[in-house]
Amino acid sequence: MDILKLAVSGWFARSLAVAARLEIAAILDGGAMPTGELARRTGTDPDVLHRLLQTLTVPGVLERDGERFKLSEAYAPLRADHPMTQRHFAVLAAERYDDAFGGLAQAPAGADRYLLKNVLHDRGYDNGVRILRTGATTTVESVTQLPTGHQVLASSPRA
Repeated sequence: MDILKLAVSGWFARSLAVAARLEIAAILDGGAMPTGELARRTGTDPDVLHRLLQTLTVPGVLERDGERFKLSEAYAPLRADHPMTQRHFAVLAAERYDDAFGGLAQAPAGADRYLLKNVLHDRGYDNGVRILRTGATTTVESVTQLPTGHQVLASSPRA
């Protein structure tokens, strides 16, 4: 991936999170709607919302049909009622990626990596943020060596 695309990907992630929080995917519900009506339904400023909607057309989240916007079929999982919803993950990953992973640059002493597998699955947004933040504010109490060569940490929150 080229550096420019990677550098601006955070903008798209944050835009996606805002759209998910505003429940734009559910409001559109397979149809198209002009910015003014979306702004009325979300209680947002029409000009600012229009810029958000335009931003989301670049990565293909939304499609523009004249003055109306519709959700691309591939992004239907942004709806909370979708059987494979990814709405909460889109919010968590985009809004908290800088906070959540800032402490992961260095693994705690005695560990070769963090293991986050299945930690966030089926957790609410607030619990997911709490779990991710806890990883950066813990003190290692013990390290157990697994037969695979990996290490498991037992930790507790820092005082």
